[in-house]
Amino acid sequence: MPLSLSRPGVSRQLALEERPNLVVFNGQAGALLFKDALHANTGERVRFFFGNAGPSLISSFHMIGMVMEAVHREGGLTDPPAHGLQTTLVTPGAAAVIAVTPVIPGTYNFLDHAASHSEEGAMGELDVAGPIKLDVYRSQSDGPPAE
Repeated sequence: MPLSLSRPGVSRQLALEERPNLVVFNGQAGALLFKDALHANTGERVRFFFGNAGPSLISSFHMIGMVMEAVHREGGLTDPPAHGLQTTLVTPGAAAVIAVTPVIPGTYNFLDHAASHSEEGAMGELDVAGPIKLDVYRSQSDGPPAE
């Protein structure tokens, strides 16, 4: 007997074709955007516990403008994490734990790097507050800032 998808907006045919009309973070499109964005301060470690409920599509978690310090792939917290990633693959039914420490205040978007998934709702924002540290933009070889 075929699966019954009687909820409004859910298409059995699109599910079978692996062409969903929604791909979401936190259960609904726009759940982590604008007034519902996540919040942090500069220097605070932020952890994303990211699960891909599937049932069929992979997700490529990506943060725009930030490098992931530690990524525990497949949710394996006992295994050593990967470091310095910008995107991580999360297969259906799997999870990843992603850690970042923002240095610059601002709004950082995170999304599924498959562009069509982002357009279908798989995106969110991390609003970071804190002082602007101008020395972050300089290397030691730049010398002292001009006055």
